[in-house]
Amino acid sequence: MHDMSKKNILIFNAYMGGHHGSYVRMLVENWVARKRKGKVRLVLPPDFVHDFPDITDYIYSHQRNGVVLSPYPEKINFSGQSIFDFIRRDMVQGKMVKQAILDYKPDHCLLMYFDHVQASLWTGLRFDFPITFSGIYFRPSFHYASLGSPARSAVDHARRLQKRILLSGALTNPHLTSVFSLDPFAVPFINRLGKHNKALALPDGIATYRSSAGHDRLHLDIRKTDGRRTALLFGGLNRRKGVIRILEALPLLPKETQNLLRLVLAGPVEPGEREEVHQKLDDARSATTVEIVLDDRYVPNETLQSYIDGADFILVAYQRHIGSSGVLIRAAEAGVPVLGSDFGLVGAQITRNRLGLAVDSTSAEALSRGIKLFVDQPESSSLFDPEASRRFAEAHSADAFADTIFTNLSRGPSIH
Repeated sequence: MHDMSKKNILIFNAYMGGHHGSYVRMLVENWVARKRKGKVRLVLPPDFVHDFPDITDYIYSHQRNGVVLSPYPEKINFSGQSIFDFIRRDMVQGKMVKQAILDYKPDHCLLMYFDHVQASLWTGLRFDFPITFSGIYFRPSFHYASLGSPARSAVDHARRLQKRILLSGALTNPHLTSVFSLDPFAVPFINRLGKHNKALALPDGIATYRSSAGHDRLHLDIRKTDGRRTALLFGGLNRRKGVIRILEALPLLPKETQNLLRLVLAGPVEPGEREEVHQKLDDARSATTVEIVLDDRYVPNETLQSYIDGADFILVAYQRHIGSSGVLIRAAEAGVPVLGSDFGLVGAQITRNRLGLAVDSTSAEALSRGIKLFVDQPESSSLFDPEASRRFAEAHSADAFADTIFTNLSRGPSIH
């Protein structure tokens, strides 16, 4: 392993949605807390300063510790889901990475979204001066058959093959030394594709939050003393997160189960799906006796922790989601069981760590059966192991995430 002490590290990220802001925060706070030597420069979208003022202030207050924020000049909008859109997005980011490297001449560049720079690593991003790359790989799926989730269609199979080919090409980049995979089960498959052992399992770090003061907690009156069991779905409320299937599952519950259930939906409703979500909400409210609470806004992390602490079980009903889930980790950290998808990495983590029950979350009927089990048999020990859940959460701490990255930057590849 190369010594990264007193090195000049560039961290590049073109996205700030999802977990990306939290990842930046974890890396910066770890850098400062561990008193690491050298410089870490964050090349981020221009709206980072506006969207994350607390992290921005923290960075500016620790410049003496070698932390530098360098927003690039203009925001780039990435849209479209076709293979052509994917390659175009990749090439645009590749040019931005190249310019940042030429401008700042780092010793090492960490690509925070390796998935969308693979084509550029394969076809370009070559330099005639010493520099190494590493990247965080979010969504490998070519190994999902080994997790019990084989391709269902020719399209699924083609996408998995496409990912394998693209990754094989990216691994040929001579500057690339490490691929941090958020899916530990993908590591051996990635390493078989290249001539070197470049893949490392990366904990999907989650920062710890305290429940906020009561006045901002639940402006809607949610009580744990009325005999109802509280199910929580949090984050962006959209079809991909399973909100539609969950609402469709409620009328399928027996009346006695409906009388004992409260569903809390905490997070902003996707603008493009607002009409459909509210129509399903109205349908579920008129057809069932389930108490449904909607908090349609971006819920601050500290406030969200109150929802998590107050839940009896948490819904992780992704619709064939590829990759990891911060929801799982936050639920495990709070000691709350989950009802989630049986697909891919999420399904494997739920089952193997006994975090709750994994079902076919694309089926309203399967979700309904799962909800009924959690409501009618709340003490079912076969579903949830508190000790295994605690170990899972501890393995995915913020420091585990950041330490893994900083310890392994620019490691020397080991030849097969």
